[in-house]
Amino acid sequence: MNKEKYFITGASGFIGGALFNDLIKNNIPCLGIGRKNIVSINYIQCDLFDTVKLRSLLKDVSCIFHCAGYAHAFNTSSKEIIDKTWLINYEATKSLLKVAVEVGVSKFVNLSSVKAMSEPGSNCVGEGWDLNPTTEYGKSKLAAEEFIFNFSKNENISIVNLRLAMVYGRNGNGNLERMANLIYKKIFPPLPETNNRRSLVYISDVIRAVKCVAGDSRANGQTFIVAGSETPSGRKLYDEIRSVYGYKHLKFQIPRGLLSFMANVFEWIENRCDVKAPFNNEVLSRLLDSACYSTNKIENELSWMPRVSLKNGLKETLFRE
Repeated sequence: MNKEKYFITGASGFIGGALFNDLIKNNIPCLGIGRKNIVSINYIQCDLFDTVKLRSLLKDVSCIFHCAGYAHAFNTSSKEIIDKTWLINYEATKSLLKVAVEVGVSKFVNLSSVKAMSEPGSNCVGEGWDLNPTTEYGKSKLAAEEFIFNFSKNENISIVNLRLAMVYGRNGNGNLERMANLIYKKIFPPLPETNNRRSLVYISDVIRAVKCVAGDSRANGQTFIVAGSETPSGRKLYDEIRSVYGYKHLKFQIPRGLLSFMANVFEWIENRCDVKAPFNNEVLSRLLDSACYSTNKIENELSWMPRVSLKNGLKETLFRE
């Protein structure tokens, strides 16, 4: 990366915060914004709908890393959750890009999700896979992607869109980290081996991908999937996490039929009592079904490749003092 000035949204969150700290550590001129109050001369608390403040902050900025987003709420019919998903993932992106174009920002790197695509089933899919997301999160991300490419067609700004697989790492609060916490407490059931394949990517590889596309003009106007090289099954991931904690390997497993029954019971409780259960059919699908994504495009066109192995990534993520 050169010495241009970078602007990071969501700098108080997991991915945006990791990127912000990396740029600061490497003395790369940058400014981060977020909803939380963080003490740093390079960080300002700012809402993405505060267009007046954004115009001022974006002066002299050459590239925006749009990391702000709303996720990890699971698919739910709650109107409040759905409204918040669309407000942050779609409407806020529109607001930000319009101001960026107005003040002359030259590049916009959008951090999207593989959930913007149709579920891959047993396939390992690339960027050309069907675009028919099933969750409100995925739909909002796809709508944001379509807007930024359509809006920028006649504007003097370059767009790069990164579809991230499940991102994990230290200080993360996603599905893997929640699963690992339950395994650590020895209350997570031993999963059956379904030979499913799940893509995930370690946070430092995401940062490398973001910096890669920011500094390579070949990325302009493109969408790239960012994922790790390994696609473990749910059971493999379960075993690896137990290994990191030093727990002995378990040979037995809970039958899928029993897990499905438990998921249905929890969903019944959710529907009858209007509460959020920790386990349902969507959670079960994330554990036992496949979601494999190919990084052939970014590897072949930009020579980016993931470097962190699953084993090392889990060690860094789950290390306890």
